[in-house]
Amino acid sequence: MSCPSIALAPNAHHERCRRLVTEQEHSVLTQREFCDSRGIAYSTFASWRRRVLDERLAEPADDTPAFVTVELAAEAPTYCPSDTISLTLPSGVRIDGISPSTVATAAALVASL
Repeated sequence: MSCPSIALAPNAHHERCRRLVTEQEHSVLTQREFCDSRGIAYSTFASWRRRVLDERLAEPADDTPAFVTVELAAEAPTYCPSDTISLTLPSGVRIDGISPSTVATAAALVASL
């Protein structure tokens, strides 16, 4: 048995296929297992699934607002050059711009030398 059925009116056929796609989504079965258990050709089911998903994307849900409120996060603090330190190693290598957020990286760099 495939998804299309001559006995069903076009709208009933479409609703049946939509229902089958929803049932598969809520089941624990893979698409192929679901098709095998229902006697549906996998290629037919995949075609209908693609159409149903396209419809869902094209038609926003009735409860989906056309506009949503967006709140901007507080501006991230920027560091001033005076908030940084420089480190000069005995070899003469100098590491500039060490800030509180980069101390761990600078320590790992020094440890690897």
